[in-house]
Amino acid sequence: LPKEFGEIGEFLNCCKQDNLFMRDVSNMGGSLGKNAIRIAVKDEDTNSRMINIMERVLVRMNKRKAKITI
Repeated sequence: LPKEFGEIGEFLNCCKQDNLFMRDVSNMGGSLGKNAIRIAVKDEDTNSRMINIMERVLVRMNKRKAKITI
């Protein structure tokens, strides 16, 4: 995830609220970085659903951060 979104935990918690559960792998080695997540590749419909949820969460987080900085 982009570094400007800060801690990965907030992103994962927001996704979890939309029933998308992912794993924080930021502690699984230095090469992955602090904003690394793990998702499973599924069927086309499930992949589309996961992408849509992640996009919505990132937009919400970005709007929230924009409001804070204004």
